[in-house]
Amino acid sequence: MNYRYLLVIPCLILIGLIITAGFRGLADVNVQSARRSLVLWESDVNALNNKEWTIAYDSVSKAVSQDPLNPELLTLMANVQEWKIYLDKDDEENNHYLSLALKNYRKAAELRPAWPYTWSQISLVKYRMGEIDQELQQAIENATKTGPWEPGVQQIIAEVGLGVWRELDFAMRKIIVRNIDRGITMQPILMLNILKKYGQLKMVCYQKKKDPAITKFCEKS
Repeated sequence: MNYRYLLVIPCLILIGLIITAGFRGLADVNVQSARRSLVLWESDVNALNNKEWTIAYDSVSKAVSQDPLNPELLTLMANVQEWKIYLDKDDEENNHYLSLALKNYRKAAELRPAWPYTWSQISLVKYRMGEIDQELQQAIENATKTGPWEPGVQQIIAEVGLGVWRELDFAMRKIIVRNIDRGITMQPILMLNILKKYGQLKMVCYQKKKDPAITKFCEKS
């Protein structure tokens, strides 16, 4: 029996891996500037302008076209799309880009369901769009389950949860309260400021046993 034909399969697999690696290498090159821009905008929103946003958007678009099933790239694309709302005052235009971001976050969540930050971003985009529905609540639940001790997740879920507090049932409120309790443990001042922002300091200030720093914050507030 001639077994030479069996060599074709591993060769094809190897070629496929090489091509895939090549695409991912090109994609990575295309997104480096976009990642740097996001970091810059996060620290200084005044650095954001239409020209820089377009450069970042085009770079990530090329990367996604080369590697369309990469959840990190889809998330990066959604991040860039979200930043567009800081450039336009047109609500219709903003909702358009938020919708695009939401679609990319959904795709990323399907590909990598255990990544908490994707779920927290889904909840945030839904909140920004005024879509207080089951998907938003499920995203909150998924985010707190997959990343309960992630500082960024704690912050976003606290913001979203308190923002939609009146629309939540008792079970969802318990999830938000537990998230805030964890946040108080890890990043107390940040969490206290979020509570203050939404007029919910009573969640921690009325507790009999609390950290001296929290007591001091509550007395000043």
